[in-house]
Parts: sequence; C-alpha cells; structure tokens
Amino acid sequence: SGFYVSYEMLQNMEQVTQAVEALDDGSAVMLDLKSIYGSYYYASSLEGAASPDGWDAQAVEELITQLRRKNCYLIARVPALSDNAFALAHQSEGLPLSNGALWMDLEGSYWLNPSSETVQAHLQALCSELQSKGFREIVLYNFYVPQSDNIAWADTLSRREAATAAAQALLDYFDSYSLVISFDLSGCLDTYPLVTEDTRRYLFSDDGGAVAASAATY
Repeated sequence: SGFYVSYEMLQNMEQVTQAVEALDDGSAVMLDLKSIYGSYYYASSLEGAASPDGWDAQAVEELITQLRRKNCYLIARVPALSDNAFALAHQSEGLPLSNGALWMDLEGSYWLNPSSETVQAHLQALCSELQSKGFREIVLYNFYVPQSDNIAWADTLSRREAATAAAQALLDYFDSYSLVISFDLSGCLDTYPLVTEDTRRYLFSDDGGAVAASAATY
C-alpha cells in the first residue's frame, strides 16, 4: 500500500499536504517529478532543467521535506526516453526520421536513443540528484524505443536489445548506491527492456483486471 501524488494532484498542494500529514510515518509515497516535455516539477540543478511557467517548484521541495520528516519511503516517477527539452538541446541523441528531423510521438514528445552515452549519463545524473533529495526508488517510464516505422533506426542492436542494454547499464551503475531502479511497463510489454527478474516492475491502470492480465502476459 502507499500514496501516489500525480502531476494533477501537485497542482493542489494544500490538499496534498493535508493528505500527507494524515499518512502513517514510514508510508511509501510516489511522486510524479518530471514531464515528458522535459519540465521538472522539483527544483533541479541539472543542466538546462526548468519548471513549467508559473510552477511552484519550491512547494514541491517543501513537500519532499515533509515526507522525509515522516520517514516515508520516497519513490520518484519520471519519464526516461521521452524528453522534448533534452532532445532539442542534444538533437543528435534523439530518434530521427529518415530526413534527419526528430521523430515525435502522438503526445508531441521527442524521444531519445537509449544507446547514446550522453543519454545514459543524463539518466544517471537525474537518478543521482533524486537520490540526494531522499528518494530511495526511481520508477522510469517510457524506457523503450517505439515501434514506429517512421523512425530511422540504424543501431546494430534491435530496439529492444538497445533498451535492455541501457536499462541494465543503469541498474549496474546504481547497484552499489542502495538506490532501487524500477520500470513502469504500462502499455508496452512487447517492447520493454528484458531486465533481470528481481527488478521491480510497475503497471499503471485504473482497471484491476487489465493489470492482472498484463502481469500474466509478462
């Protein structure tokens, strides 16, 4: 059991603060902390990090402090390979179309190449920063390469092999840091990286039956 604070909930911080205050000490709490468009909901010091216009990142920092005082098990949920801001700042590290332009998904987000050392270093830095803020687990979603035929995939590895190698590299990097790296598998079980069996996996859905069916398929 635990408490999940979504992006939508963070927009009503007074209500979230009251709910958190009512939690038992030591509860597990998951927070959405980053957008697929590259915006950070907390006060990040990473290069190029910025919050949405009008966003109160300090209020989120205060919420994190409140949760740490209650000795909560903190979980950060962030997108991995869908990141507009980083893709635009490092266009050679994005997923390209055949004409060299960046591929965009239906939500208007550019995606990153998991084989890129620059991308892997960025994910390491993001997870390290969140750990320094007291998070004990990071749930990464959109950690796969979309199957769109419009993507000019030129890697010697298959898309799934590339994602698997990147995921394993991240797990290996944090193996001695006491940081749990987990993956959200929602909606893409066929393309998600084949990580080790003891890695925690998440399925996000309001439909319990759908979650059970997805878990059985995986």
